[in-house]
Amino acid sequence: MSSPKISIIVPVYKVEKYLRRCLDSIVSQTFTDWECILVDDGSPDNSGEICDEYAEKDKRFRVFHQENAGVSAARNKGLDEAKGEWIGFVDSDDWIEKEMYEFFYTNTIIENADVVCCGVKYYKHGKTKNIPFKDKGDIFYKFQNYRVYMHSLCNKLIKRKFISGRRLNTKIKVGEDLLFVFDVFTEENIKIVFYDALLYFYFQENENSSIHLVNYEEKIYSLAQLGEGIYAVYKNKQMKLKTESSKRYLDYINYLIAIPYIELLDSFNPDKFRQICKKWNFGIMLPVIFLQTFFVYIKFDWVAKVLLQIKTKIRVLLYK
Repeated sequence: MSSPKISIIVPVYKVEKYLRRCLDSIVSQTFTDWECILVDDGSPDNSGEICDEYAEKDKRFRVFHQENAGVSAARNKGLDEAKGEWIGFVDSDDWIEKEMYEFFYTNTIIENADVVCCGVKYYKHGKTKNIPFKDKGDIFYKFQNYRVYMHSLCNKLIKRKFISGRRLNTKIKVGEDLLFVFDVFTEENIKIVFYDALLYFYFQENENSSIHLVNYEEKIYSLAQLGEGIYAVYKNKQMKLKTESSKRYLDYINYLIAIPYIELLDSFNPDKFRQICKKWNFGIMLPVIFLQTFFVYIKFDWVAKVLLQIKTKIRVLLYK
């Protein structure tokens, strides 16, 4: 039996309320030469059983059950098992338009592209917000300005050869796909095309989604690991940042690297923060930490720590 053209990877965890909607949207695709790899990440509800049910009805579904290890580990399992020439991702609480993969595959041929990206319909509180891709600016402009829609794996189709050997960092709990996407998209001679077609529904009302299960401390540490990882990509690829947007994006990453050293009481390290500021010529970037960074700069660390204590107590309450 020949390999499918497209492998669709779906990590599954505590989504029995939404999973059928997601899988039905995949079954309904007008492009039919696909396999769907369902990775049940130790779901305590009936999600695993629903996966098995779809696999029984349609042999294009393949199911793998594993102990809970997080969304990145589930996606990595999918990558290990994928047989397709092209790789797509769908989150199990989201859904897609029936033409999405036909649109993707057709345009890879027309454009001789290695990656095709589409716009997103952002669904929250019963309302839909349309977020089209506008193909302007360089790749760094897009990462800085599109944020979650650029960072996501789900509104894209990627040629498998650009993924081979790459896996998601399982230690990063927030923005775990950004580092992966950034590494792929900055490959030499890769051709990426963007369309404003709104084909992916991004659902933000699932209280069990990975972002909602991350506590405040995990979020901050993940941001530090994310920033360091992106800097490592810059260094390993010896990128020459020639455009203004690339410099702005690096400033944004510098912020991610620096902020944990003043954002957590158990890692409060103003000296380390000042070293990073000096190394990167880092400036005050966000008003929300203006006073705190100001007192760190002028070495009134005790004032910065008082502000940190107040802010931390407030944020911990918000994350409970």
